[in-house]
Amino acid sequence: MAFSLPLYILRKHLFADTAEGRTLIDTGAPYTASRTGRLSWGGSSHEVRKGGYLGFDFDTLSGNIGAQVDALVGLDRLSDTPMHFDLVSGRLEFGVATPAEGAFSVDTGAMGMPVVNIRLNGQPAKSIFDTGAQYGYVMDEKYGDEVHRTETFEDFSPILGDLRPTDAWKLGFKLGSESVEDVFGLAPDMMRMTLGTFGFDAIFGPSWMPGRSTWLDLKGGRMKVGPKK
Repeated sequence: MAFSLPLYILRKHLFADTAEGRTLIDTGAPYTASRTGRLSWGGSSHEVRKGGYLGFDFDTLSGNIGAQVDALVGLDRLSDTPMHFDLVSGRLEFGVATPAEGAFSVDTGAMGMPVVNIRLNGQPAKSIFDTGAQYGYVMDEKYGDEVHRTETFEDFSPILGDLRPTDAWKLGFKLGSESVEDVFGLAPDMMRMTLGTFGFDAIFGPSWMPGRSTWLDLKGGRMKVGPKK
């Protein structure tokens, strides 16, 4: 299924424009929802969950993100076909094969989300790539050892509510041959307990993606990150 949508970063979140309005592209969400209960996707209108996500209506989600949100697309749609996140020209393309050169493995893990093995501060970190996350999180403060702390931040999770980590660091890491960075907070206890059960060490979001092309094929287990332009 090949089609494309306008794509952009707003408030550190990844959005596409659909007929329903501003639509959050969320590889950390298991299902799709919209204000109207419909989603225009791939040339057809589909029935999806109506009104909100995980008990929050879209007005509340919009308020917490700081931008209007009309729909959210999760893994029930995003895992079906290869994706090209082109944040050079501002398009999200579906049905585009991941180039072989420079591609690396991505797993879907026990929770269905894309999982990449990276290194943070010299330590291996089994990490979730969550395009619905404003910031990264680490499950252990060892990833910040001897790294200058950066200003902490306020965040929101539909599962955990308001978040304000006690410590935060700007950490670089490699995705394939490309060096990127994100701000990581020390995960709260509940996040560490939940994700630690599945063996995850970190979460990183999409803040590094502007000016790059990124290919993600969840079915094929492949990902590639292009150079920044």
